[in-house]
Amino acid sequence: MKSKSSIIEPLSLLQISLGVFFGLTGLSYLLNYDTVGAAISRFVGTDTTLTLIVAIIELVAGIILLAGSFGFVDAKYMSIAGLVILIFWAINIAAIYFINNSFKQDIIPWLQDLSSQLIILAGLWGVTSRYSK
Repeated sequence: MKSKSSIIEPLSLLQISLGVFFGLTGLSYLLNYDTVGAAISRFVGTDTTLTLIVAIIELVAGIILLAGSFGFVDAKYMSIAGLVILIFWAINIAAIYFINNSFKQDIIPWLQDLSSQLIILAGLWGVTSRYSK
């Protein structure tokens, strides 16, 4: 039995949301050094150059995701770009939560932070798989 078609597809809404998230996160890094991401970078001992590179990557990722959701990027290129963004985000999670031994003393807040990052990763996976058909 077919269901009613919705005004917007769930994966389209997810892609737009991820695009806005990445775009605004990257922009906030660039405009304001006192963001959570900048604090994490200072905590793990990285310099401002790495913070700027991550900010630019996130801003570009947001632009690509938004452009792709409105059909300005070909599906073939969106598949490749989505995979690159997905890999970048997985490396980001590994670096912040595992490689730098940033385990918090309280496991519950650490798991909550990690789970929010994994939700973003799962969303990227869903959006990327949309274009790899």
